Amino acid sequence: LASGEALIFDAEPGIAEDDFDFVYEDVTSSRGESSTQGRPEEREAAALQARLAGARSVGHVLETVGSHLDVLDPLHAATALHRLARLGPRGSAASSREAATLAKEPLRAALLERLEAPGAL
Repeated sequence: LASGEALIFDAEPGIAEDDFDFVYEDVTSSRGESSTQGRPEEREAAALQARLAGARSVGHVLETVGSHLDVLDPLHAATALHRLARLGPRGSAASSREAATLAKEPLRAALLERLEAPGAL
């Protein structure tokens, strides 16, 4: 990709296409290299970060985390927790029940463990 060109990710199976319409913009590093160039694991990590940052619902965040749990690093975990907080329930009694359910979610606990790992932050 040329500098400034956008890369659009297609939706994964099970995700509503209209809720997954974010655009990941290619950013050039200080060395003049594109962030989408380099080793495959770096490209995969960048794509995962973009998926998490662009998630439009709690379900999308949890689905992405669940399908990539083995490769999540502390940055991914922090992004996922941030999206859960932003997209999570607010205000009503029903929201309180949803928040309590989310607090017990095993994937949420796995994200917190990633941040508590030695050297994570």
